[in-house]
Amino acid sequence: MMIPPEVAGGSGSNNGNSGNNAASTTSVNPASLDHNPSKYGLSFDAIFATTADHSSQMHLQTLEARLSQAQSHLAKEAIRTAHLALAEHYRLRGDLRQSLRHLLRSRDFCTNTRQSGTVCLLVIELGVDMRNYALVRDYVAKAEHTADLLHTDPLFAAKLRAASGLAK
Repeated sequence: MMIPPEVAGGSGSNNGNSGNNAASTTSVNPASLDHNPSKYGLSFDAIFATTADHSSQMHLQTLEARLSQAQSHLAKEAIRTAHLALAEHYRLRGDLRQSLRHLLRSRDFCTNTRQSGTVCLLVIELGVDMRNYALVRDYVAKAEHTADLLHTDPLFAAKLRAASGLAK
């Protein structure tokens, strides 16, 4: 994170240090930073925040109703897609734990190896976002057991190799 010189207390000059300015370190007390967004030409739009929150809550209620309906009809595919939709909703809202919870539940309702492999890739991607590399390693191993996907889909295999490299 780059701290602007006016916030860090510097004038942007070398401050008497001989050498590269990037090599010098500035100790900044986080409590002393001014977190006023208007200082940088930004403003808080309370109406937008309220509208976005209300819209998100309405979308969440719709998704939860779909899941409830699918569960009442015992429709395996509908339950899986409802969990995936809820996982995506929570991911977009930044609630990664809830997103992971729904992704893991959706895996229970996969009916073929392609669906299972896709859910494994989604869990791996979320694990990278959460910086939970143990989870990434576990799901790379689970996804590698979908042998037909590894041999027929080169993109799937490449994604697994990349995730495996990240997790090491």
